[in-house]
Amino acid sequence: TTNQNLGEENPDSSKKRNHSKASPLTRIGNVVTSISGKKRRVKEIEIELIEKVTSLEDEIASLRETNRAGIDRYDALAIENQNLRELLEKATKRGSDDRKELESARKRQLQESELYERGRKARR
Repeated sequence: TTNQNLGEENPDSSKKRNHSKASPLTRIGNVVTSISGKKRRVKEIEIELIEKVTSLEDEIASLRETNRAGIDRYDALAIENQNLRELLEKATKRGSDDRKELESARKRQLQESELYERGRKARR
């Protein structure tokens, strides 16, 4: 384990290390091996982190592009909606004008009809 590599005793181990019997050269070798392993693991973690950061940057760029496309679509729909509102307002106004014109024509027709009837009664 890592603790054993550092020269620490493992309480669960039935073997107890006797550091006093190990030569200084052996102890230095163990420390160097431990440090090398840690450096290798740090390098592996660094590579993993670089890969994760790169992946996240790619994902962010993709989301930004998707967001831009969504905003562009929203803008296009907002313009289309405004144009349709204007057409609806024109159609509503035109319909209102047409109803007024129809009502006016009915009134004229009624007045002409009344005048015709009066004229006919007067001739009798």
